[in-house]
Amino acid sequence: MKNQENSIKNKNEDVLNFSFFTLKEDKKYFLENLAMLIGAGVPINKSLALISNEVGSFKMKNLIKKMIENLEGGRSFSEVIKNSNLFSSQVFSLVKVGEKSGNLVDNLKILVEQQKKEESFRSKIATAVIYPFIILILSIFIVGGISFFLLPKLSKIFKDMNVDLPAITKTLMSFTAFLESYGIIAIPLILFFLIFLFYFLFIRTKTKFIGQYLSFNLFGGKRIIQENELARFGYNMGILLKSGLPIIECFDSLIDATDFYSYRDFYKDLKENIAEGKSFSYSFQSKSADNLIPRPIQQMISVSENSGNLPETMFNIGKIYEEKIDNTTKNLAVILEPVLLVIIWIGVLLLSLAILLPIYGLIGNFNNGI
Repeated sequence: MKNQENSIKNKNEDVLNFSFFTLKEDKKYFLENLAMLIGAGVPINKSLALISNEVGSFKMKNLIKKMIENLEGGRSFSEVIKNSNLFSSQVFSLVKVGEKSGNLVDNLKILVEQQKKEESFRSKIATAVIYPFIILILSIFIVGGISFFLLPKLSKIFKDMNVDLPAITKTLMSFTAFLESYGIIAIPLILFFLIFLFYFLFIRTKTKFIGQYLSFNLFGGKRIIQENELARFGYNMGILLKSGLPIIECFDSLIDATDFYSYRDFYKDLKENIAEGKSFSYSFQSKSADNLIPRPIQQMISVSENSGNLPETMFNIGKIYEEKIDNTTKNLAVILEPVLLVIIWIGVLLLSLAILLPIYGLIGNFNNGI
């Protein structure tokens, strides 16, 4: 057994050695390594000791030490998890169900897989946003650099030669004159405003519901958000129901997992209705349901609820929409690329006209003078 433990430890040294991670990362890898070690036949106490030797957070080390002491004092592992105040009620519930059913390892693996899925769902949203954002920022910097460095020199030449300037050039030159005079103050203020606006709309807890509403209803993000949430909804409900977790606690897990307030409120309403003994069919009659859950999916859930196949149906919904969000994020760059190119092309065209039209006028005046 000792050789097996050493083999597992050496084989997974790159997994267990995560001293540079935060407590949040420590929690994630705690579950990963615990499932792996217990699954390999290592006793829980010994598994906790091995993990404690490798975690980087002193807080996590102390918590694991207390867990070991509580286990040696005769408490069950589910009680130890609950008393640690480190994990959610969902983790406690799955560990408790696993202890009673003899499927502790399987339920720990479910928790690990769920963590990975949550990271995947969040990364897909980030991937969908980051490409157009980078292109937009680069375009702004290029246009700003040309306006700040090139146009002032041309502006001086045009003024010295008394060239009759078109409206587009006058506008652009006024902008460059403003940058020359107030750019040191204006540019940092504009950048600060944009950063603050982004923070206000998408990061600040009390106000990011505004950014979510705009993204869902105005910025064309409804499809990506909806597919991502339905993949999470189906996967979490399916896998947790299959593990034996009560449906109310499944909703608690779902509410904790989602970042979008509209879906969180919707899940809370569903939970309340189900707790009162109402069906999914009844719950889907709310106005928000059709906007958040497509009608075919509502019908699938309602039919499976009556037939007793709800876990399987939920899991299938998760798989369907996970494939959809994969395709959407892959195709998004292809869809957005021509749009972004057109926007950049228009910007370059306007900038070129502002520069070239006065030059052509100057050449025409010079030829006429000859």
